[in-house]
This record gives sequence, C-alpha cells and structure tokens, in this order.
Amino acid sequence: MINSQQPLDTPRRTRRRLPTVAAVTGLLAISALLSACDKPQPTVTVYSGSTAKAVSAQPPCLLLGTCSPNQGRVTGLSVEPGSTVLIDVPKQLADAGWIASAFTQDSTGKNTPVAGAGTTTTTKLTARLQVPQGSGGYFVQISSLKPSDQLTTWIVRVTYGD
Repeated sequence: MINSQQPLDTPRRTRRRLPTVAAVTGLLAISALLSACDKPQPTVTVYSGSTAKAVSAQPPCLLLGTCSPNQGRVTGLSVEPGSTVLIDVPKQLADAGWIASAFTQDSTGKNTPVAGAGTTTTTKLTARLQVPQGSGGYFVQISSLKPSDQLTTWIVRVTYGD
C-alpha cells in the first residue's frame, strides 16, 4: 500500500541528482590531477673526479631576488685543488643558454667572485670550471640566460677534499 503523504517522485529526484553529483565529483578529481601534473624542473649534474651529483633547481623567486635559496636543494661537491668541475645540463637549458660562476659569500650575504675559478657562458651541454688552489670552499651557481618556471638557477657548494 502506498502512503498518500509521501511524494511519489522522491526516488526519481534522487536518481536525477546522482549523475550530476558524479559529474561534479569527476570534474573536481580531474582538476586536482591536472594541477598536480606540473612538469618537474630539470636537474643539472656536476662531476669531480669519479663523483657525480645531481643538483635540484632553486625556486624561480630566487632569480627575482624575492626569496632565499632553498638550502635543501644546495648540493655539496668535494673537489681537489687544481682539478676541474664538469657541469652537465639538460638540452632544454643548453638551448636557452646558461652561465656558471663561482663565488664566496660573507656573513652579510655579499657575493665575491672566486679568483681562478672563472665564469662560463655557453649554449653547450657541458662546461668545465677550474678549481682554484685554496681552502674552505665556495659556491657555483648555474643560471638560465632565459629564466622561466622550468629554467631557474642551481647552486653547488664546493668544498676542498682531504
């Protein structure tokens, strides 16, 4: 027996809403997946002797000077004085052109070029920097000549081996 107080179309209204809810949920899931699919930034590889290290890119805001380097992305490399550091970059960065420069940084954040290490600007896939005689350490910064969200800057902390 049907209760005359209960509307007869309740199940039909519920059935009409289910496809709409499913469609909205599907669109939200697709949006979340697409926003999570940002291309990762490429890595740069540095070599010293038989040691190779992958260097992660710094955030794009570093090039604008609006943020500090991400210390978790600064890669350490031990070198011997008088040797060379080989820098290998992805094709995407080589095509844009890039610069590698060596510098020290004092406690105030002032950068000073490292004498004898040199600076290189190139569109090649690899470059070499001379390791000067000395002690302590210095930084090598590799930066895109055409910065973007994918091509920013990479930082290596170079220390002298034992």
